[in-house]
Amino acid sequence: MSDPCSMIETAAISLTNRCNLSCSHCGSSDIYSGGGSGPEIDRTALRKLFIQLRELGASTVILSGGEPLLRKDLFSIIGDLGKTGLPCALATNGTLLTRRIIGRLKATGVVTFVRLSVEFPGKTPAGSSFHDADRVFRTLREVVDCGIAVGINMTLLPGNLHHTAELAGKSREAGASFFRAVPVLPVGRSAGIRLPRPFFSNCIAAMLSVKAEFTRVNILDSDSTENRLLQAGDRFVGACFGGSRVLSITADGRAHICAMTDLGGSGVYVTERPVRDCIRILTRRRAYLQRKILMSYGSACRDCRMADTCRGGCLAEWAARGGSGGQPCCYRKCWREAIGRFRDDKRIMSVAAGVVDGYEKYLLFNLPVPCLRALPIWTVEL
Repeated sequence: MSDPCSMIETAAISLTNRCNLSCSHCGSSDIYSGGGSGPEIDRTALRKLFIQLRELGASTVILSGGEPLLRKDLFSIIGDLGKTGLPCALATNGTLLTRRIIGRLKATGVVTFVRLSVEFPGKTPAGSSFHDADRVFRTLREVVDCGIAVGINMTLLPGNLHHTAELAGKSREAGASFFRAVPVLPVGRSAGIRLPRPFFSNCIAAMLSVKAEFTRVNILDSDSTENRLLQAGDRFVGACFGGSRVLSITADGRAHICAMTDLGGSGVYVTERPVRDCIRILTRRRAYLQRKILMSYGSACRDCRMADTCRGGCLAEWAARGGSGGQPCCYRKCWREAIGRFRDDKRIMSVAAGVVDGYEKYLLFNLPVPCLRALPIWTVEL
């Protein structure tokens, strides 16, 4: 077995649990709004962490929160990261991005990408707390005008799927490089959101429709297309690589298997032990959880011919539902359900074929993507 430390690609580091918003769909239960705070990893520890990540071969560091712009030493931290030669992506809600701050980010020469979030166009539903879409898109234009690439993230919810294409269109008009929409994970503040049984399939169907609208497509006219696409779901099935290819680090310095949950992170602090050791511990814990998951799912999952490949699927989805029952978002099954809805729509079937072909070409030179929510279906290049 290859050394898991040699697989590291991305490190997602939360700089703070503080946030100036209180989004009702937030996946964190540790976010402090209204001035509260919690332990935050200091610059000295971060400098050591950045050096270790570079030595391990990481290619990207994502700085997030909470809201990272609430860290008064953010630009010093970005400068420390720049000294290692690693590029930085900044995940922010955008509300604190003024022209002056955007200019400072550009001047660092380190921040190559900014990620903003939006869930609804215009007014948000009464009683809810979501990002202000008009403000997000104004900020997007200002960041792009300054010469920094921007991507838009959308959390797919039962109540906003029908807005997906509209928000993708607004993102393109404002100059975003890509639009990414992923299904909500019911953890943290979003734990109370009720997801209907076909929700994951609905999300795949919504993104296929968006891709059909924003992607140049060669229309296929073949009776074999549907059968090929139905079987293609197997190609997307892959095991979780959290903790090795993607390393998530909380604001207090804990290393986690997944940024969405505290899976496997108990007592594994990058401030107390080398990152290499943290990765090895998380890899062992992930393997244990994957065996446990398959045992808990029952025969439907254990007897599936893809069980050895997916190893229980998304660990975060399993944990979010109390660690029992079948995999609620079996991608293989949900892909087939979504494709079945479009069997008479040649354009969308052709788009789906393009998604499959693109991913199969990717697999010729790479390992499967490390996370269910990183699959190509969720992203539209604009």
